[in-house]
Amino acid sequence: MFDVGGQHRVSSWLCHPDAPQVEMPEQLKKRISKMLKEDKDNG
Repeated sequence: MFDVGGQHRVSSWLCHPDAPQVEMPEQLKKRISKMLKEDKDNG
């Protein structure tokens, strides 16, 4: 298990120091950016 926050732990090979680097898909980056912009515009 790896710490990912103060009270959160995860069991994932992606968090292992020897794991390969994985890039976030471009479509997901765009979707997150759009949602953050909409949130900023609405609040």
